[in-house]
Amino acid sequence: MLLFPSSFGCVYLNTGSQLDSSAWEEIKGYWVDKGIPWSGPNINGVVTVPNGSRLKLQTLAVRNEQLLAGPEWSWIAVDEAHLMKQEYWDVLKTRARRKVGSRKVRVYGLSVSPGHYLVDEFVTNADEHHGCIQYTTYENAHNLPEGQITKYENQFPAGPLRDRYMLGKITAVEGTAYTELVEHLDDYLIDPKAIPSLDNYGYGQDLGLVDPHVLLEGGLGHDGILYIIREYYQAGMDIIQHLPFLKDMYREGWPVFSGHSATQHSLMKREGFNMFNAYKEVDEGIQLVRNRIHLKGLKISKACKNLIREICNYKIKALPSGKEVPEHDFSHSPDALRYLIAGIDRDSIF
Repeated sequence: MLLFPSSFGCVYLNTGSQLDSSAWEEIKGYWVDKGIPWSGPNINGVVTVPNGSRLKLQTLAVRNEQLLAGPEWSWIAVDEAHLMKQEYWDVLKTRARRKVGSRKVRVYGLSVSPGHYLVDEFVTNADEHHGCIQYTTYENAHNLPEGQITKYENQFPAGPLRDRYMLGKITAVEGTAYTELVEHLDDYLIDPKAIPSLDNYGYGQDLGLVDPHVLLEGGLGHDGILYIIREYYQAGMDIIQHLPFLKDMYREGWPVFSGHSATQHSLMKREGFNMFNAYKEVDEGIQLVRNRIHLKGLKISKACKNLIREICNYKIKALPSGKEVPEHDFSHSPDALRYLIAGIDRDSIF
């Protein structure tokens, strides 16, 4: 927006520390790299570029929203807008007179969860003067370190997180967690008799007493595909009651990636199970499963009825804070699958 002569824009930051340190240094570094001259900042913190355009940095870290009062801006940019209180936004948006450049507001950075006020502002109630132009990571490639785009592509090959972080979309993440699998379910199911010989075995376990206790058995084929071969799924029993059934499934020596319970782990170790604490970071674990799904690296035996039923109904919900979490219903088998895949693909156990 500084390309428009005599425009006066403002960048709002959420914290005073950002204003005092990192933000201005990053802007100066970018201008130096691109050979853009500037003067200032002056006593009011305003920087001027040769075409007369001016830029001011301000912070939202104030107790009195009236401190946000000021001149009309040609444009406003807000860092981490999804964290900004709506009353601040309502004050700020009246400051933009929209007399230069695009008559639409461009949204940079992370999008927000459905129901967030910015979704209503830019999508639901948008008009010709106040709509959302999505800004993708690819358009920002010149500002990113070499190789960062490839890293993001590998980290987010498919699903809502790719749409959000790579494509800048405001994504409706509340819904089935593994949409690609659900929409093409037959591609991921295999008849038990068609499962090939496997090289390595592993187990994912979700502990339960009132909730179901789940143990999934998986194996890696020569093609690198993870085959989920068998399942144990039973509720309403304690670990002592589960043990005989678990032992019937277990191939001695192979790893069991399990939810954390010192007592249950101790009992299972005593019975000869090779126990590992599962990696339980939910967001990353779900993405690891999505990666397997997207790369066609997962096959589920048609005999695993409970896993198939639950994974097709496993949903993500957005909390009022914007944080995305799985719903508890139908989470037991998908949790066990997530533990197993994280153990193989993240911890490289084999």
